[in-house]
Amino acid sequence: MNYILINIIINHIVCKCNSSFFYIQTEADKILLAAKGSFPIGIGKNSHIRKAIIDKNVRMGENVKIINTENVQEASREAHGYFIKSDIVTIIKDALIPSGTTI
Repeated sequence: MNYILINIIINHIVCKCNSSFFYIQTEADKILLAAKGSFPIGIGKNSHIRKAIIDKNVRMGENVKIINTENVQEASREAHGYFIKSDIVTIIKDALIPSGTTI
């Protein structure tokens, strides 16, 4: 089953969360981030995510593909905001994934 939200394709959502962990950004925060060349917490438009775990407070630009195109089984890329274990991509807490990135 696929879920489509604002042109974002996500396969299989599994979430265990506590509402006290959510961080809300105001419009002023978003404007300040844009002025700095960054983007708000969340997943950008036209992104495609498959077999991935997205930790909290991740900033993901538009047109990001987290689909493990090369079927990598193990990889350590914490400096880039992610790692792969058993073919599953994990985007680490507070990571910034630039627009147009393909993992």
